[in-house]
Amino acid sequence: MADTLEQSAIAENMTSGHPSGTPDAIIEQTRALAEGFGTSEITFVFRYGGMPLEMAQKSMGLFARRVLPARHELNPAPI
Repeated sequence: MADTLEQSAIAENMTSGHPSGTPDAIIEQTRALAEGFGTSEITFVFRYGGMPLEMAQKSMGLFARRVLPARHELNPAPI
C-alpha cells in the first residue's frame, strides 16, 4: 500500500486538473479551461474516495444553481 506521502501525491495529481473550491473559484477555473481548450470536454467531479453521497449531492446542487449558468455563458472561439 502507498505510504502517506505517495497517497498525498496521487490525490494532488488527481484533483489538480479539476475545478474545485467555491462556486466563484470554479467559475474562474472553468473560464480559464474554456479559454485554453474550448468548452466541449470540461469534466467536473463531485465525489472523491469515501466522500458521503449526501455531500456529493449537495455539491452537485450548488454547482447546478451557481456554476452551471455561468458555464453556459462560456462560448470561446474554436481553437
